Amino acid sequence: MPELSDFKKPPIPLFVLVAAGLAGNYFKFTVFLNIDFLFGSIFAMLALQFFGLTRGIIAAAAIGSYTYFLWNHPYACLILIAETALVGLLMQRRRFGMVAADAVYWIVVGMPLVYLFYHGVMQVPLSNTYIVMTKQAMNGIANAIIARLLFTGFALRSKSVRIPFGEMISSLLAGFVLVPSLILLAIGCRSEFADTDRMIREGLTQDIGREAKRLETWVKSRKAPVVQLAVMAASLPPQQLQPFLEQAARSDSNFKRMGLLDKGATTIAFYPLTDEMGQNNIGKNFADRPFIPKLQQTLKPMLSEVVMGRIGVPQPVVSVLAPVVTEAGYNGYVIGVLSLQQVKDQFDKASESSDILYTLLDKNGKVIMSNRPGQKTMAPLQRGKGTLKSLPGGITQWVPVSPPNTPVSERWKKSYYGAEAAVGDFAEWKLILEQPVAPFQKKLHDSYTGKLTILFAILLMSLALADFLSRRIMATIENLRKVTSDLPSRLASGGSVDWPKSGITETDNLIVNFKEMSDSIKQHLADLQRLNDSLEQRVEERTREVERLASEQRTILSTMPLGACLLKNRVIQRTNPAFDRIVGYDPGETLGKDTAIFYVDQAWYQSVGEAGYGALQRGEIYSTDLKMKRKDGSVIWCNVAGQMVNPEAAEDGSIWIIQDITERKQAAQLEQQLLHAQKLESLGVLAGGIAHDFNNILMAIMGNAELGLMRMPDGAAAAENLHRIQQSAQRAADLTKHMLAYSGKGRFMIEAVDLNQVIEELAHLQEISVSRQAKLSYHLHRPLPAIDGDPAQLRQMVMNLVINASEAIGGEKGEIVITTGSAAGEPKHILEAWQEELPEGEYVCLTVTDTGCGMDRETIARLFDPFFTTKFTGRGLGMAAVQGIVKGHKGAIRITSEPGKGSTFRIFLPVGTPTVKGDVGSTDRQREAMQPGAKAMLVDDEEAVRNVGAEMLKQLGFTPVLAKDGEEALEIFRQTPGISFLILDMTMPRMDGKQCLGELRRIAPAVPVIMSSGYNEQEIARELGGEIPSGFIQKPYNVASMKEAIERALRR
Repeated sequence: MPELSDFKKPPIPLFVLVAAGLAGNYFKFTVFLNIDFLFGSIFAMLALQFFGLTRGIIAAAAIGSYTYFLWNHPYACLILIAETALVGLLMQRRRFGMVAADAVYWIVVGMPLVYLFYHGVMQVPLSNTYIVMTKQAMNGIANAIIARLLFTGFALRSKSVRIPFGEMISSLLAGFVLVPSLILLAIGCRSEFADTDRMIREGLTQDIGREAKRLETWVKSRKAPVVQLAVMAASLPPQQLQPFLEQAARSDSNFKRMGLLDKGATTIAFYPLTDEMGQNNIGKNFADRPFIPKLQQTLKPMLSEVVMGRIGVPQPVVSVLAPVVTEAGYNGYVIGVLSLQQVKDQFDKASESSDILYTLLDKNGKVIMSNRPGQKTMAPLQRGKGTLKSLPGGITQWVPVSPPNTPVSERWKKSYYGAEAAVGDFAEWKLILEQPVAPFQKKLHDSYTGKLTILFAILLMSLALADFLSRRIMATIENLRKVTSDLPSRLASGGSVDWPKSGITETDNLIVNFKEMSDSIKQHLADLQRLNDSLEQRVEERTREVERLASEQRTILSTMPLGACLLKNRVIQRTNPAFDRIVGYDPGETLGKDTAIFYVDQAWYQSVGEAGYGALQRGEIYSTDLKMKRKDGSVIWCNVAGQMVNPEAAEDGSIWIIQDITERKQAAQLEQQLLHAQKLESLGVLAGGIAHDFNNILMAIMGNAELGLMRMPDGAAAAENLHRIQQSAQRAADLTKHMLAYSGKGRFMIEAVDLNQVIEELAHLQEISVSRQAKLSYHLHRPLPAIDGDPAQLRQMVMNLVINASEAIGGEKGEIVITTGSAAGEPKHILEAWQEELPEGEYVCLTVTDTGCGMDRETIARLFDPFFTTKFTGRGLGMAAVQGIVKGHKGAIRITSEPGKGSTFRIFLPVGTPTVKGDVGSTDRQREAMQPGAKAMLVDDEEAVRNVGAEMLKQLGFTPVLAKDGEEALEIFRQTPGISFLILDMTMPRMDGKQCLGELRRIAPAVPVIMSSGYNEQEIARELGGEIPSGFIQKPYNVASMKEAIERALRR
């Protein structure tokens, strides 16, 4: 039996199937009239097979919703949902094939539901109900066959789902029967409809010709005696003509009255002489009759319009008129007032068998006679509201206005085919015959119902036959399956195998192969048994894993935070709970509200209205990210995507999907900040490395220049050049200090510092350094806790901040405010801090505020990049150095700025801790080491540094002992007694300073060791960890700083 595919798939394929189903309902196939075959349920059945019962039902509901807009009722949608649910249950629990399950549904449930909804609820006529009931069953089963064949093709191609071969054969056979039958049915029904249409038109053409000719003959017969009397009136006086009038009227019952009127339209001879009320008919004037001018103009006999009679009881009358023409011209006319009873009787007799409606109109379009219900004489023809369409052969079709979504068959049923013909020499009258379509439509419906019923019966028989044939075809294979299902156990028990026989070559070959395979199985049965046990265990574990993953995926998909809503004119019509939850409203609270309430400002609202709805009207899907305002006033980021329900009918509204992406936006911002921090860290490492190597070079330059000056006699010409070399090298050394300060590894002379005192010492320098237009103000908090820092570095930091503020003000008037204070328990997360998060504790806060031009977020993001500057000149290291100094002091920076509103820099530095000075070393050891000729070892991997350092040691009276790395230094130290102290470089190949220091402490713990590096003392102390050197000297150094470092180390 077939199984539903239980693969877990992302929702996009499901959405694609729903969209295809909606398209399948839209692009319908019309068999005849309004008998349309919809294809949407194909994709509902595909969703059932691919995604399981629950999502299949959801897809069916979404696809079937289109029929509500198509037919203006929900019952077709309910029937589709029930079909999907029952078919899924039968496939899952009763192991039915899809086509068989669908056939069972329509016979047992579907067709009764159609009868109940259409005839019982909507009061559709029984004949229409039968045809809809049969058509929907045919449509549903046909779509199930197509869906199963499509799924079978997918299964064969992907090999991920198994389909029973018997069901494949059954579906194919049913499809081969159904598709040609439907095509033949459509062709036959359309041909029958065309024949009926042609028959109506041809019959109406014959009827109008026959009746018009008959009426024309009748008119001519009435016109002849009137013309003859008019000829006689031209030569006889009225008294002599009176008997002839009486004779003519009495001889033809179709004349009510006849008379002669003079040129002024006054009766001068008339029959009868008195009317029904006894009044004399002679002497009455009819000059106002509308036909007189025409009669005078043409001087030809004619038919009159329908007018209200003035003789006897007033009633509508028509007449035959003949002018009296003498030598003088028009001299009056003879009138014969007609009785149309004979004509009416003839028309009534002709329409009895055909339900034809007849109407006779005068030349003004007023009704002379008609059998149309409710039609009044002397009034215009009243057909009601509708449209008149022209058909071939001079036939017209009147289609009355119907309510929206009225089926084509109902509109055709209520229409009339019409034909018309002119009567009279001047077409004074017009005869209209109308044939109602209703009788023919009923015959067509009865015929179509019979054909559909026959086709449905054929389909059911073909399904049964297909099932029977597939079972017969599969019987041998099924027997082979049963025989081989427990083949290993039979072979293991030594039982015999009764192999089936088949007359089909391929099946017989398969049986032979199984026979040969069974011999091999006997030989390897034991190994296969062990392998089978192992495989069963793995399959069980895999099944549990798949079920676990499937459960997790179902949970994830069922809780996806996607909101959906239907909008019309940007007003909410429907929402799902996720939508209301995202925007913070109670379920259903947003219905009827304009979406403007969700927008942060009108600019966003107008932008989405112009760009978004423009795209939707073009049939496109619009998607964008925007800020949305929740009910409580909070703002979130959302991704919104929308599409028109029907691009050709904007009044149907649009569907919108929203997703809360606030966390994604925040994550992107955090990632950007992390990348920025990593970039600054990388640049800091690069700057520190370059400055360290550059310091080695400067060490050689400055040291040799200093030694040269010492050895050069006073007044030497080259002294000035050496001074310039020293000055240039010193400027280069200052540049490396900036780079080291940026990297956080500059030279720090740590001591307890009062930040207020540093600022006050710089007050004069700041006054002359800032722009003349800038006013400096101080708000210094007292007392201020001391911090552990380097006063020189802190002064540089303050000056750089003040100069930066001055440059922001420029030539405009402005103010710079310097404020100090303390911050206790500053929170760990500092907004826009260009440093790592601060730990809890006490901090001293320096704030520099200016009223300058301010900065945008892009400028703030790059403010501390090295070599970034907003000035035309400058190295761009000022603010980078500030960051390095703050970082070196374990502090943080917060920046607040907006273009045109100035900037505020807040520096947080940790409060210092009391330090305990180390013990003073022995003066004897200092005196001994400072004796002239004492040995001092200088260890450095740079030859230039070793050479200049040796010269400096000689200048101080020491005997230098040189080594290029730690290993060589240890070897020389062991072989050379009497070394008073060592100057040891930190970074060297083979063995660096840290390793060498540790070994020296092990073999000679009392010997003083001075560490040397381009980095600051704190960085070296961090690198050394627990090893504490006797002193430190930072490159580049001179003779004086070397001497100071040696004396300080020997005193410890």
